[in-house]
Amino acid sequence: MMLEIRRLVPGEENLYRKVHLDSLRTFPDHFGTLFEDQCLVERLPFEDFIQNASEDNFVHGAFSGKTLAGIAGFRRESRPKTRHRGEIVQMFVSPAIQGKGVGEKLLRSVIDAAFSLPGLESVELSAVAENEAARKLYERVGFKTYGIRSCYFKHGERYWNQRFMELHRAEYS
Repeated sequence: MMLEIRRLVPGEENLYRKVHLDSLRTFPDHFGTLFEDQCLVERLPFEDFIQNASEDNFVHGAFSGKTLAGIAGFRRESRPKTRHRGEIVQMFVSPAIQGKGVGEKLLRSVIDAAFSLPGLESVELSAVAENEAARKLYERVGFKTYGIRSCYFKHGERYWNQRFMELHRAEYS
């Protein structure tokens, strides 16, 4: 399998949108947004970040040939007192290429890019607490859990707990 991991560039907004929506459709229990709602959003924030080549907010993609098969977004805090932090969001790898180390390569690519930003000291993320595959991946890269919030998401009568994790630049290898 030929794999290329890189930052998405202007003109690839539609590739991102398709994979983002596929992730919500494929694993609805792993994300806090609903596929049905996101389909109605005319322009997703990361589409603008990609189009404008934002330095602080970006998406890296895993390309299998010409097909975008995985995404991981990064969003830097914008307030002066919080710009030393950022968050990884929308991590997803297509089931067709899961279990081949793509998720870790994609995640490390985003973390490397984030920690190359001047003044960035820590990266946070969160995942549905019951998503053990995600927890194991994040821990393998160096993230540590700092809390689990019960009933973080609710849809209908169903609840999901959310695990919050962080990685400090000094602890990343």
